[in-house]
Amino acid sequence: CHTKHAALEVAEQHPVDDFETAHELVEEKLDTVFPSTREVDEELSSEIFNEREDLLTLCQTNKYQFDQIRRAKHSTMMFLYHIFNIESIREALPATCDECGSSIQGAQYRCKTCPDYDMCMSCHKKRVVHKVGGVAHELRLHDPASERNMFIERRIQQTRAQYNKRLNDILVHAATCTLSRKRPNPCKYGKNCYKLVLLLEHYKGCKESRDRCAHCR
Repeated sequence: CHTKHAALEVAEQHPVDDFETAHELVEEKLDTVFPSTREVDEELSSEIFNEREDLLTLCQTNKYQFDQIRRAKHSTMMFLYHIFNIESIREALPATCDECGSSIQGAQYRCKTCPDYDMCMSCHKKRVVHKVGGVAHELRLHDPASERNMFIERRIQQTRAQYNKRLNDILVHAATCTLSRKRPNPCKYGKNCYKLVLLLEHYKGCKESRDRCAHCR
């Protein structure tokens, strides 16, 4: 490209809007040159995103919208979640009874052996038996309303981990802190450090048994 550029007329060289002088190009060696820009990650596909009608049903059922930025962010996040968690699509889409063909809302019965078998409550009350090859399969009750939200569970775990980490940091700091031994609230941990310092000093000098002392327990 540089050779072809040098053979051009001055008016056609860089910059093209300056017809009198051309800018001088300097050779510069790069420290790191990427060998290839070809994508190396494996290709992920999901059956729900291959058909327009299935994707529309997914969006309508779960109210995934793109008319506002915050809704578009949430919808995109959920799309990525469904792509990386194939089993979540079954929860996001309305199930259809494999016996009567009706749409299932709420509680349903699922086969413990077949991954894609659903039975509505009406068919189950009629004592319909799910058989494969003449063998009856056992069903289990699945009620989405009784299950805890996985995002709430994850948030609780994160909050609990942050609290335990902060408590551990305060405990390690209080063991060597000299400021809190003189007056309360002298260091960055404030009253928490001061209380732990008093507790540690009591623990070292306590003469009662650990089971009897209310502070040592």
